[in-house]
Amino acid sequence: MAEFDQKVSTHDQAVSSQDVPTRPEPENIRARFSSETHSYIADNIRLADEKATFFFGASAAILYLVFQSMQPHMVSPLASWPLQQVVGIIAMSALGIACLIGLAVVTPRRGHGGFGHIFFGEIVQFESRDSYVEGVFAMPDEQLVRERLEHCYDLARICDRKYRALIWELRTLFLGLVLAASYFVFLRT
Repeated sequence: MAEFDQKVSTHDQAVSSQDVPTRPEPENIRARFSSETHSYIADNIRLADEKATFFFGASAAILYLVFQSMQPHMVSPLASWPLQQVVGIIAMSALGIACLIGLAVVTPRRGHGGFGHIFFGEIVQFESRDSYVEGVFAMPDEQLVRERLEHCYDLARICDRKYRALIWELRTLFLGLVLAASYFVFLRT
């Protein structure tokens, strides 16, 4: 009977230790916020680059079509061009500008030129990998969160500039599309 009681009490202890939920570590809301914000902004930067690349490809393709169509007429003097050719050259100009703006969107941008522990341009300023690691470990958690938030601000400025340029790329692409469509409609008449 004592053997049975011992097995039951061992079983009860095992069950009771499983039933008691472990206390979760307190969540550092600021660290989580900074991490999620950092990821969100980085995703938006990547999305802006992808959109700019797509618009660049569309602009370049239409530019090529208009150029191929206009090439035989480009040797004549500008004063003798009919309205169709003028519309074509303006379409090519708008599409070329859209391509240049698209390149400006995807051109790598650097954040501030300070001294920190997140941006790669700042990390390589440390004398060695060990001095970088020691510098990070020496910082209190609050300072690490602060640096990430500062980096979020730098990334947000970069993201804002990319999306402003992206809007202009899309506007000039649209103008080029309208003009190119007009040019090709004039060809049929």
